[in-house]
Amino acid sequence: MKNELNKFEAFDFSVTTLSSENRSFLKYVNDYIATITNHGTKIKSENVVAKLINFLTRKDQNDLLFKEITPAFLRAFRHYMETEKYPKRLSQNTANHYLKMLSTFIEKASLDSDTDRYSYIKNPFDSITYSSKDFERDILSIDDVKKLVITKIDDGCVGDFYKSKDKPVISAFSFSDLL
Repeated sequence: MKNELNKFEAFDFSVTTLSSENRSFLKYVNDYIATITNHGTKIKSENVVAKLINFLTRKDQNDLLFKEITPAFLRAFRHYMETEKYPKRLSQNTANHYLKMLSTFIEKASLDSDTDRYSYIKNPFDSITYSSKDFERDILSIDDVKKLVITKIDDGCVGDFYKSKDKPVISAFSFSDLL
């Protein structure tokens, strides 16, 4: 048995599963996301799935089975996230974060107490390495923050603001950004 496992580990392109040979990863993830109660976590998870669906669409695929998630698939997905400019290219750190979220979904599926749980003999994420790049963020000066605090917003502009496409950028500004 040990020799057979060693032979299996030498291959990157096939992953044998213990159950549910044709189970959809996307269906599992969408069902799982529907149960998330934390709004921020739910939005982040939906963004990861949206990026994955864009990648699959580029490959003329409309679903992703658990058995199709291999180290080679994950490397191709990482490359796509870091190089594809539509809708936007992701930084290495963000691509790492997206892969870690996918890994979490795989882990949840293997631990799921549901009778249709899904398990890998060898986790496809075991061969994925994560490295990060340091970068400097632009920050507001104290004078800029003071200007923001004293800026008056005309009541007529508030309605227009909420209808504007710039709202997500501006509403992402939080109190912690001022500290």
